Amino acid sequence: YSAEWHIEAKKRGLPVIENNFEALDALSNPETFEIFEKYKVYTKTELLALKSILGDSLITPVLIEMGVLKDMISTGVLPAIVEYVAKLKNVNDILKDDDLLESFGNIYRALKEGVKKLMHQRETLEEMIKGESHDFKKIAAFIYGEVRPVMEEIKHHSDIAEATLPNSLWPYPSIRSLVHSFEE
Repeated sequence: YSAEWHIEAKKRGLPVIENNFEALDALSNPETFEIFEKYKVYTKTELLALKSILGDSLITPVLIEMGVLKDMISTGVLPAIVEYVAKLKNVNDILKDDDLLESFGNIYRALKEGVKKLMHQRETLEEMIKGESHDFKKIAAFIYGEVRPVMEEIKHHSDIAEATLPNSLWPYPSIRSLVHSFEE
């Protein structure tokens, strides 16, 4: 919702819920239990089960995305950078362009460090979701405040590598190749 609606909702005494994780907490409010049980929609036990199922449906894709991003960087992008830098190193002996080698070294190190951070965060997230009940506000704060920024940083450096590496070395369909395939 827009910022204006958030202000209006507060004026009306309505809750302002920032994300789906926060919305899950409403399922375990005493008022929610009361109204759902009163109209025989759900029992308290059913609402708590629903909250757990919906929570897992929000967390699981994040865990999958973290794993896929790690795998793509570790098994595709980083080896492509190493291969290109090895070729450049031979050319660099002739041309002496240390800036280009340093640039790729920086991208490589940033990606490697980003993947390392991401895997640590994945372990932390997996610890947070162990057990019967989850603190979805805490999980949301962690995902949106820590995990997503690291994923965006990794994607940013990967985009730079994609734009710089020759198409022949890029391990995945590139934006360039996808755009050109539509032009033909």
